[in-house]
Amino acid sequence: MALYREQYWDFGPTLAAEKLVERDGYEVDHETLRRWLSAAGLWKRQRKRPKHREWRERKAHFGELVQMDGSQVVQWSGG
Repeated sequence: MALYREQYWDFGPTLAAEKLVERDGYEVDHETLRRWLSAAGLWKRQRKRPKHREWRERKAHFGELVQMDGSQVVQWSGG
């Protein structure tokens, strides 16, 4: 844990586990490291995906939707 605090504090558990094996020779499973870091308060899941869509309000009548035309009208002068 001290090594993580000193050198890998900005890494996630998976990358930190890989670097611990590669550079320092400590083989720790990334899930074990994740549990240790969570218990020590050093890591929590940071990525939250935004909502994909929002529900629209239901219309008063079946089939009722507001339709808009966003196309630009081009005038042809005919000649």
